[in-house]
Amino acid sequence: RFQVKEVLDFSLAILPSVILSAIMHTLSLVPTLLMINGVISYAVCSVLYYSIHSLNCIVTKLTLIICHKGMRQRFQLLIFRKVRNSKTKRIKIDVEREGNQYFEKM
Repeated sequence: RFQVKEVLDFSLAILPSVILSAIMHTLSLVPTLLMINGVISYAVCSVLYYSIHSLNCIVTKLTLIICHKGMRQRFQLLIFRKVRNSKTKRIKIDVEREGNQYFEKM
């Protein structure tokens, strides 16, 4: 049951990312078509094409992190761990208890 819920959560979180990726890949055809019609040079086409693909990578990953609750929490732990005040105590995780809770949810 727990794994099915996680798969459903991930499937719902990845949909916006896939849609954005499809839109950006379609937009990457515009510089190529402009180059074929002689509007822009090959150099400009290459810069635009690779810029769109680089942005696609960044935007789709950020969208996935924002839409998926577990990834968002892990991201915040990784990024904001260094920002925390040194006076705050780190919570010690009981691995055995966590494992038992995980398998009880199945």
